Amino acid sequence: STLDETREAARTLKQRAKQMSVYLEPPVYDQLRDIAYTERTKIHPLMLEALDLLFKQRGAPSIAQLNAVPER
Repeated sequence: STLDETREAARTLKQRAKQMSVYLEPPVYDQLRDIAYTERTKIHPLMLEALDLLFKQRGAPSIAQLNAVPER
């Protein structure tokens, strides 16, 4: 229903999303942190960009496309 969709949209990303841990070797983490600093951004959007590139490379729907589809 429309009310349920409105309530879902009002929830924050933290409330809607699944949390995931990634273990990175220190040099990998340092390089990622340095890129984030240089680009004046946070690591999270860089990780999302990396996932989108992976999805594109594999012929899978993008994050935007996945988010446009109602949850099952």
